[in-house]
Amino acid sequence: MTDAVLFFFIGIGTVIVCFGTGWVFTYKTLSFSLMSFILQTIIGSLVLVCVYAIIITQGKTIYWSILLALMVLIWSIHKNKIDLPNRYHFKSCAFIIIVSYSITYLLSFSQTIDLSQNKIRTEFPKSGKYHPDYHFYTSITHYLTETGQENEFHVYNALDKSYHGTTSYHYYELWLHSLIAKLAGLNLHKSYSSIAEQFFLFLVHLALITLLQQHTNRSNWEILTISTMLIISAPYPVGKDLFPLTFLNDLRFAYPLLGSTLKLSQISLFLICSYFLIKQGFSQSGLLLLTLLSLVNFTPFPAVLGTLATLFLLSTILPDFKHLRKISLVCLGISGLFIFNKLLFSNPDLSRAGTSFSSIIALKNVPPIEYWTTVKNAFFGSGLRYIVEFFSWVFPLCIVLFNSPDSALKQLKKVEVIILLSMILFCTIAFSLLGRFVDAIQLMTNIFEPIMMIFISLTLLTINRINLSLKIAYWTWLSFILISNILFVKNYLIPANLKYNQAYIERVNKFLQSEESNLIGASFDEIAPNDIDAKTYIYSLGEYLTLGKNGAYTISLSDYEIPIPSSPSLLKERFESSRNIGLFYRLVQKEIKQGIFSSIPESQLSFIKEHNIRYGIATNTYPLSPLIEEIIDYEFCDPISKERFMVFKN
Repeated sequence: MTDAVLFFFIGIGTVIVCFGTGWVFTYKTLSFSLMSFILQTIIGSLVLVCVYAIIITQGKTIYWSILLALMVLIWSIHKNKIDLPNRYHFKSCAFIIIVSYSITYLLSFSQTIDLSQNKIRTEFPKSGKYHPDYHFYTSITHYLTETGQENEFHVYNALDKSYHGTTSYHYYELWLHSLIAKLAGLNLHKSYSSIAEQFFLFLVHLALITLLQQHTNRSNWEILTISTMLIISAPYPVGKDLFPLTFLNDLRFAYPLLGSTLKLSQISLFLICSYFLIKQGFSQSGLLLLTLLSLVNFTPFPAVLGTLATLFLLSTILPDFKHLRKISLVCLGISGLFIFNKLLFSNPDLSRAGTSFSSIIALKNVPPIEYWTTVKNAFFGSGLRYIVEFFSWVFPLCIVLFNSPDSALKQLKKVEVIILLSMILFCTIAFSLLGRFVDAIQLMTNIFEPIMMIFISLTLLTINRINLSLKIAYWTWLSFILISNILFVKNYLIPANLKYNQAYIERVNKFLQSEESNLIGASFDEIAPNDIDAKTYIYSLGEYLTLGKNGAYTISLSDYEIPIPSSPSLLKERFESSRNIGLFYRLVQKEIKQGIFSSIPESQLSFIKEHNIRYGIATNTYPLSPLIEEIIDYEFCDPISKERFMVFKN
């Protein structure tokens, strides 16, 4: 429990420092309230992140444009002298903040422990699958400071300068986590959930409390209970716990903030705060905050850009939107500067399909039939999927819309309706146009899902349950969320189905601790058809390495063997894009051009010697060549996964 106490107080300290920093810039013009506390904490954290990123990257960062947007937001707050409504006195606010942080911290830390075995959890709780994203994110975080390169290529930046350059990614939480871990000397993997994720989960929980207390007449304890229930999500697929039917396996009973990606918490936080400001008549600051969201977390960028353009267009036509002309133009200008800032430091020759602006021109190579298939899937396939997955949300909402004249959705102003519909429309259009790119679905889901969670929750909580149908709607929705909470608790009380043996993990960690310099290993993985990210810089063997030491990562020496499908062309391009930026693949291509290529095993051996690689991990099905077997000093095997951990001779 030492880690639990340590992470708790470091997290509290982070919130206090961020709030204090934001307070210095806004205390004269921003009246105290729960929402003011949230805004000042966001502003303070962004100020610290911007300064830190500029120093570490020596100015080669996208955070110049983010710093500009932040300065304009602070100017807007000073100009408007924002006085936000507050239902609580100072002592009550302090009490709610402490309670909210304690609740969300317990939930966050529960993600990292196994209650049945009383130890740090290194597996996905439900399936026993290790969390590869933690390994990937924490490696990016480590090499942001080690190499000063603001991209997702982590250890590759340390080995090859051709990877240097900025790529689009969600660096906000990574820079913040890097700063905290650097000052406190923390293991990045162990502290990611309890510090980086916790920071945003706490703020979004507090934002939900603020939103509900402002727009509903429910008691404080009811608001606290419901807001906590809303952020808890059952493990996926939850349907298997209740239904034998396959199509219900992905049924969602709650919005997945806890246990899902940190990006969704971050996006939800900014959307709630932006909506709150616009609702209170501070449209200027609300739109600036929305613009900031699109810069710090790139997936909302198309939706926000389209929304700003729509508002500017309407401001030139309709009198009701005239007051938004200047601010929408300013926000569009900031977005344009962000694009310029991004292009200034980017490396377009090394990026996955869809991760650089220049790659969008390749749309002309997409066959029309595949393009229209993507559009159809976006509008019809995804729409149907959402109706099925979120039935427990959509069903009661339909009842409310037809029966309740006082629901929150029916009280939206014109500006709020246009922003809401524009965000949904343009995130869907973005996916339709860019569906050919890897992870393009996030352009839609990462916006649509938070919007749905916020407004459906608000709608169902603002209704007056005056008739039977509205009572049924409310209690149906709340019952499904309660089921999700029960499944969540059940999940953490059962023993984890571990993928790796604990003794194996400890032996690997002991080896890494003994290595003073080179933490880079080699990954030998069998070919997995239809797996784009496997055996590339994104996922390679050894997801547990960063638990042992920050920066430990394996380089895939199997990327050259990734099978490239001949059709459809979209899938073919994705596979080629992921393969072509692999470090080992590029080495082999270089050897072929120079006429010195002999065989894959010899290239693997040459790569190991060139980079002084001390260890390797291989699956039990990978046909390791005799050349590699000869350089193994000793090895040990995991009895569960059958992976071989091999230490090479000096």
